[in-house]
Amino acid sequence: MKKRLIVLCAALALSAAFALAKSSAPKSSSRASSSPHTERSSASSLYNYSKPSLKAPKPASQGFGGYTKPALQHASPAQAPTGYSKPVLRSSQDAQSAPAVRSQSVPSASLPTARAKGNRFDKDASQTLQRQQAQASLVAYKSRQAQFQSAPPPVATSNGRPVYVSNPVYSSTRVYGATPSFDEIHVRRRVIYDGWNPPVVIYHRSASYGAWDSVFLYWALSHDPLFGYHHRRDPDYIRWQLDAQSLADQDAELRAQLAAQSARIAELEQQKVAVNNAYLPAAVADDKFVALSDEAVQTLPVQKPVLRVATGIKGGKYYEIGQLLQAKGGSSFQVQLVPTSGAAENWKLLQSGAVDAAIVQSDTPFIERQLSPAAHTEDDPKMLLATVYCEYVMLVVGKDSAITSVKDLQQRGSTVYVGPEGSGTAVTWAGLAMQDSGYKQTRVRNLDYQSALENIGVDRQAAVMFVAGADAPLLKRAAATGQFKLIPVDDADLTEAVNDEGHPVYSSLLLTEDAYPGMQKGEVKTLSVDAVWTLSDAWVKKFGDPAFDQVNYAVIGVISDLHMANLKASTFHPGRILLWFGLGALAAFLFWRFISRVNVTR
Repeated sequence: MKKRLIVLCAALALSAAFALAKSSAPKSSSRASSSPHTERSSASSLYNYSKPSLKAPKPASQGFGGYTKPALQHASPAQAPTGYSKPVLRSSQDAQSAPAVRSQSVPSASLPTARAKGNRFDKDASQTLQRQQAQASLVAYKSRQAQFQSAPPPVATSNGRPVYVSNPVYSSTRVYGATPSFDEIHVRRRVIYDGWNPPVVIYHRSASYGAWDSVFLYWALSHDPLFGYHHRRDPDYIRWQLDAQSLADQDAELRAQLAAQSARIAELEQQKVAVNNAYLPAAVADDKFVALSDEAVQTLPVQKPVLRVATGIKGGKYYEIGQLLQAKGGSSFQVQLVPTSGAAENWKLLQSGAVDAAIVQSDTPFIERQLSPAAHTEDDPKMLLATVYCEYVMLVVGKDSAITSVKDLQQRGSTVYVGPEGSGTAVTWAGLAMQDSGYKQTRVRNLDYQSALENIGVDRQAAVMFVAGADAPLLKRAAATGQFKLIPVDDADLTEAVNDEGHPVYSSLLLTEDAYPGMQKGEVKTLSVDAVWTLSDAWVKKFGDPAFDQVNYAVIGVISDLHMANLKASTFHPGRILLWFGLGALAAFLFWRFISRVNVTR
């Protein structure tokens, strides 16, 4: 009996210690944790995006929990980007509606990619999805091949390579990230061939002729006789034409089409029209995969797309994220880092097309559009968005400063340093001043943060604003000197700005007391924005869904790594764990004593 009680007590002690230690970890929602990946409720989250978390998925109405693969949605240009929330990507064009089909767009295959379905972003699930896609693609290929009664003619080779590699259409086709699946290519063909039914007799022959897809050749015959003129001397095309002529006896319409094409070719030869070996019908010119045979597509070399990423200043958090992404790109894509002064410059570079992706503060596009409404139209480039982590608006003053709250900056003679020109901090200050005109009389200075910290050490009427995660290295170094203090950003007027969806641009949060111990004596009330991964939709259109998927896999890997690193840093406190374990053991001992007395009484 005693042994059982001892085992029971030990189990209770461990359970109590674990529960108490877990409860001591930084909490989110109404108060900010020291981790930059603070989760806020959907009610307070900008644009209804939730933060990355390790919790079990919530119902869709409450936003996603845990990590999932992003789906593309579109947000209005009048709104600021927000969140790659687990990541749920939104585009900067239409927040309320589903993604519109772009011109010459390619619908998702039966098993969609990340662009079409966004709940497969964790590693195991994404690998499962890839296996399912590969299996479905193979099934689609075999099913299609089974429709044709003849095997493809032998492919002519030279030095072990198919002769068709010199075909200009084949050699000019680019594959980025990953080869399109058979399933996806067949979907593309259905889009092009919409409303056209191929002659049944074509299935009495082969599904392909070297580089060419058989169904495409019959479609071109009935839609663009010029194709036959430009490729009439191609050996693969000649073999197809011989088969088509042998089938013409069974199909009067096919016979008439071949005759019309022959007459047209004769006319063009008399006119001595220059031959273009790379010619394709206009409907196919932007999607050469439709014209190429399934086998030829699979032999195309996969190339690494280049992703230009604006990162902010070297040594900053944005730059660190860029380096992590660069490392995860591996063989899938190449990342070129473009150092900038901060979020505002990042956004301008994205808008101009000078970069393809960047980290941008969620308030930046909103404030920029408010300041320059005439410069933005519905034709602004679409951006795909995803929250990376939460950022805090932190106000730092010298230890002996007369400033005790952000409201004191409304006094005449006050100065606020907002980082270099083009920084996100500068935009955030402009956003705060838009909501409370009292801040417009404050002197605003652009200066690098290190120099600004040196200045406020001797100027009691100056402050440095710094928008960053709760683990900013610069502020940690400053806190260690004991020469500075964090003051509250507690003006209620500063949370009045709302976007077109009615959600606040800035939310009130508490910075926990252990964020920067040398600069605070307790919790500090402040505001928050999101650090948002922003990708140009033009890049996705250029390089395709497979490349987009690879970037998504890498981005979620970066988010996961950042989250786990901060989770370990913020929850592992040996002294605190020992304390809770001791308390748990004491509670278990008292419980054991109580049980022992009960047993003795009985």
